[in-house]
Amino acid sequence: MKMVHMGRTGLQVGSVGFELSPLKNRSYEEAARILQRAVDSGVTFFDIGLPCAEVQRRVGRGLGQIREKVVLAGSFIPSTAQELERDLSAMLGDLKTEYLDILQIHDPDFLPRPGDGSGLFDALTKARGEGRIHHIGITTGNWEIAVKALEYGWYDTLQYPWSRGSAEEEVSLLDFCLEAQVGSISVPPEEASEDLEADCRFLDERQDHVSLWLLDESMGFEQVLSWGKG
Repeated sequence: MKMVHMGRTGLQVGSVGFELSPLKNRSYEEAARILQRAVDSGVTFFDIGLPCAEVQRRVGRGLGQIREKVVLAGSFIPSTAQELERDLSAMLGDLKTEYLDILQIHDPDFLPRPGDGSGLFDALTKARGEGRIHHIGITTGNWEIAVKALEYGWYDTLQYPWSRGSAEEEVSLLDFCLEAQVGSISVPPEEASEDLEADCRFLDERQDHVSLWLLDESMGFEQVLSWGKG
């Protein structure tokens, strides 16, 4: 699988990654099998999504023995610094790991920043200083928030719904990510694609970009793996 560089994080990962929320509907054995299938195909980037004990425990069991060989990202819905701390502690416990490589603020209606009064970014900075997270990211479908996140330089990664149908100004954000040394990750599509090969090709042609897909066999899991392996 092609390897990509995630900006100033310094992380090198496979160009295809998977969002793991569908694992909540799998047995522990099935989850371990499908995770191993992905790893054997060269996948190293996994996003556990929003806090969910059922997913986290399956990932902890399935990837715990090879934790240092994979990159784990997670997300949380912005609320309070106290809830962030609670969710992160539970997440790390379920995952059987001491840290997340990336923790992302999920779809905020404003851009959290240092000292803004919400305490969110400051809590992330504290967690990073403690070594419980290594990098701070943001997921958003709001173009203006994405631009500000890149302009101000507070975030290490940006997850955005890039696709073959993205407008030109949205695609230009990918170049902005490269200039700002911010790792770019595409939000996984929620529905099965009518032309999965074309979708994979579009995202694969982006420089140093991680295309994220749902880890779900009904969503073209095997096709995505085959494309990623070239």
